[in-house]
Amino acid sequence: MQSCRKISWLTRFVASRSLRNTPNRQMPVHKSEKRLDCVIIGSPNAGKSVLLNCLINNRVAATSHKKHTTREEILGVYNYRNVQLAFYDTPGFVSKNDTKKLDSKTLQSIVKSSTSKADVVLIVVDSAKSLTANFMHTFGEMVKIGLDCAKIEIILVLNKVDLVEPKTKLLEITRKLVSLINGIKLGPKGRNRAVLDTTTFMIDALNNDGVVDVKNYLLTLAKYKPWVIPKGGGVTNLSEDERIEQIILEALLEHTHEEIPYIAEISCVSIKPNPKYIEIKANIFVDSVNQRRIVIGQQARTLVKVRTAAVEVLEEILKRNVILYLDVKLRSEDGESGGGDGGGSDDVELEESGADRAQTR
Repeated sequence: MQSCRKISWLTRFVASRSLRNTPNRQMPVHKSEKRLDCVIIGSPNAGKSVLLNCLINNRVAATSHKKHTTREEILGVYNYRNVQLAFYDTPGFVSKNDTKKLDSKTLQSIVKSSTSKADVVLIVVDSAKSLTANFMHTFGEMVKIGLDCAKIEIILVLNKVDLVEPKTKLLEITRKLVSLINGIKLGPKGRNRAVLDTTTFMIDALNNDGVVDVKNYLLTLAKYKPWVIPKGGGVTNLSEDERIEQIILEALLEHTHEEIPYIAEISCVSIKPNPKYIEIKANIFVDSVNQRRIVIGQQARTLVKVRTAAVEVLEEILKRNVILYLDVKLRSEDGESGGGDGGGSDDVELEESGADRAQTR
């Protein structure tokens, strides 16, 4: 008993000396949740959705080289110990001058609504593109929204730096963009002051290069507040159906004409788990017979490509074999999704699984 008391006393003595010698060190509080709300904005095709997927180490947003892949706000979270980084992917930002094209006014309103909740605004720039006068005007509009909404700061993210040669060009790009940010923050007279005072990261999101540095920096900014998605609640607010629809949309973007994916609507009909595979049925709705023929393709080749690409991603995410049925239908004239306009009898349904694909190679 006496020896136990000595050990207990010695432990308390060493602990007290250790705490006295490190007065500025705080013990970690793992039970208190921290969160940082990060809104990702940028011009169309800047790589925002690729960045989101990299930041959360998962695939929730459809990605494509085509513009306006993202049509609504998508939330993805990254959890580290007691900190949650909540990332909001937004549609490509279009300047006021271009809001008559597509449904740009709706897309821009989504961007502004999302940005209003930001602690940090990440402005993503395709550094491989020229800084034209039109781009600088659009960038200025994004900066104004970011400065108005960000509670902590705006961060400049130069993406696709692997495509920039020579690399010294990146310094000049940074100088011009940060100088414009300062011009908006400080006014015309102050645009040349503190030209490098905006936090800037240079990344290649497609190859996940430099993204961890962005994440590590953001973790240091988190504040005490509840997580937006509880622990164990997954990495996104998208339902399983919506995630599947995003993946099929991505495949459709890659294998059809530019205008078709924006007209089409993806609807997940059913998900049936089996011991050896998951069976998924989804509909692709379009407006006309001609659009339907484009999606299906000659001898159904286009639809086969869409299905094959979607299955590969689904199997990667779900970690199981997937049998995917795709049915191309026409919308009804009253605007509801359904096989109107004579499309019901002409529908084509295709299915593929990982096993089927292996046999055809």
